[in-house]
Amino acid sequence: MQTRKPVRNQIVQSLSDEELVSEISSGNISALRELHKRYASSLRTFFVRAHPSLPDADLQLQEIFYKIWNEKLTFQKSRHRSIHSWLFALARAHGRPRAEQLADASPLPSPAYIEAS
Repeated sequence: MQTRKPVRNQIVQSLSDEELVSEISSGNISALRELHKRYASSLRTFFVRAHPSLPDADLQLQEIFYKIWNEKLTFQKSRHRSIHSWLFALARAHGRPRAEQLADASPLPSPAYIEAS
Protein backbone atom coordinates (compact mmCIF):
# COMPACT_ATOMS: atom_id res chain seq x y z
CA MET A 1 0.00 0.00 0.00
CA GLN A 2 1.42 3.32 -1.06
CA THR A 3 1.31 6.16 1.45
CA ARG A 4 0.99 9.67 0.19
CA LYS A 5 2.91 12.65 1.44
CA PRO A 6 0.96 15.17 3.48
CA VAL A 7 0.16 18.39 1.66
CA ARG A 8 2.23 21.37 2.78
CA ASN A 9 0.60 24.03 4.91
CA GLN A 10 0.67 26.69 2.17
CA ILE A 11 -1.05 24.39 -0.31
CA VAL A 12 -3.82 23.37 2.13
CA GLN A 13 -5.55 26.71 1.63
CA SER A 14 -6.07 25.97 -2.06
CA LEU A 15 -7.60 22.53 -1.54
CA SER A 16 -11.31 21.87 -2.02
CA ASP A 17 -13.37 20.92 1.02
CA GLU A 18 -13.43 17.28 -0.08
CA GLU A 19 -9.65 17.26 -0.47
CA LEU A 20 -9.30 18.76 3.01
CA VAL A 21 -11.39 15.98 4.55
CA SER A 22 -9.29 13.42 2.71
CA GLU A 23 -6.14 15.05 4.09
CA ILE A 24 -7.63 15.06 7.60
CA SER A 25 -8.26 11.33 7.42
CA SER A 26 -4.57 10.97 6.47
CA GLY A 27 -3.58 12.83 9.65
CA ASN A 28 -2.92 16.30 8.26
CA ILE A 29 -3.62 18.72 11.12
CA SER A 30 -3.19 21.73 8.81
CA ALA A 31 -6.15 20.48 6.79
CA LEU A 32 -8.25 20.33 9.96
CA ARG A 33 -7.24 23.90 10.80
CA GLU A 34 -8.23 25.05 7.33
CA LEU A 35 -11.61 23.26 7.49
CA HIS A 36 -12.19 24.86 10.89
CA LYS A 37 -11.25 28.28 9.51
CA ARG A 38 -13.76 27.86 6.67
CA TYR A 39 -16.73 26.62 8.72
CA ALA A 40 -16.31 27.62 12.38
CA SER A 41 -18.24 30.87 12.07
CA SER A 42 -21.33 29.41 10.39
CA LEU A 43 -21.35 26.34 12.67
CA ARG A 44 -21.00 28.58 15.75
CA THR A 45 -24.01 30.60 14.54
CA PHE A 46 -25.96 27.38 14.11
CA PHE A 47 -25.15 26.28 17.67
CA VAL A 48 -25.92 29.71 19.15
CA ARG A 49 -29.35 29.61 17.54
CA ALA A 50 -29.93 26.08 18.81
CA HIS A 51 -28.49 26.80 22.27
CA PRO A 52 -28.35 30.53 23.05
CA SER A 53 -25.41 30.16 25.44
CA LEU A 54 -22.24 31.11 23.53
CA PRO A 55 -19.90 29.03 25.77
CA ASP A 56 -22.09 26.01 25.08
CA ALA A 57 -22.01 26.79 21.35
CA ASP A 58 -18.21 27.02 21.40
CA LEU A 59 -17.99 23.72 23.26
CA GLN A 60 -20.31 22.06 20.72
CA LEU A 61 -18.18 23.43 17.87
CA GLN A 62 -15.00 22.15 19.47
CA GLU A 63 -16.53 18.71 19.97
CA ILE A 64 -17.52 18.46 16.28
CA PHE A 65 -13.98 19.11 15.08
CA TYR A 66 -12.59 16.83 17.80
CA LYS A 67 -14.80 14.03 16.47
CA ILE A 68 -13.73 14.67 12.88
CA TRP A 69 -10.07 14.47 13.92
CA ASN A 70 -10.11 11.66 16.49
CA GLU A 71 -12.77 9.44 15.01
CA LYS A 72 -11.57 10.06 11.46
CA LEU A 73 -15.12 10.75 10.36
CA THR A 74 -15.38 10.46 6.62
CA PHE A 75 -17.48 12.30 4.11
CA GLN A 76 -19.77 10.07 2.05
CA LYS A 77 -20.79 11.78 -1.16
CA SER A 78 -23.66 9.31 -1.54
CA ARG A 79 -25.24 10.63 1.69
CA HIS A 80 -24.39 14.35 1.50
CA ARG A 81 -24.12 16.68 -1.46
CA SER A 82 -21.28 18.71 0.03
CA ILE A 83 -18.92 19.04 2.96
CA HIS A 84 -21.10 21.92 4.13
CA SER A 85 -24.20 19.70 4.36
CA TRP A 86 -22.13 16.92 6.00
CA LEU A 87 -20.81 19.28 8.70
CA PHE A 88 -24.28 20.61 9.46
CA ALA A 89 -25.68 17.07 9.60
CA LEU A 90 -22.97 16.28 12.16
CA ALA A 91 -23.87 19.45 14.06
CA ARG A 92 -27.58 18.61 14.13
CA ALA A 93 -26.90 15.04 15.27
CA HIS A 94 -24.42 16.25 17.89
CA GLY A 95 -26.73 18.94 19.22
CA ARG A 96 -29.77 16.66 19.51
CA PRO A 97 -28.57 14.64 22.55
CA ARG A 98 -27.50 17.87 24.28
CA ALA A 99 -30.93 19.43 23.69
CA GLU A 100 -32.59 16.29 25.06
CA GLN A 101 -30.41 16.44 28.18
CA LEU A 102 -31.41 20.06 28.74
CA ALA A 103 -35.09 19.26 28.20
CA ASP A 104 -34.94 16.38 30.70
CA ALA A 105 -33.19 18.45 33.37
CA SER A 106 -35.44 19.53 36.19
CA PRO A 107 -36.02 23.27 36.16
CA LEU A 108 -34.35 25.43 38.76
CA PRO A 109 -36.60 27.02 41.37
CA SER A 110 -37.55 30.60 40.62
CA PRO A 111 -35.70 33.35 42.52
CA ALA A 112 -38.94 34.29 44.33
CA TYR A 113 -39.17 30.73 45.72
CA ILE A 114 -35.57 30.84 46.95
CA GLU A 115 -36.02 34.25 48.62
CA ALA A 116 -39.23 33.11 50.40
CA SER A 117 -37.46 30.14 52.03
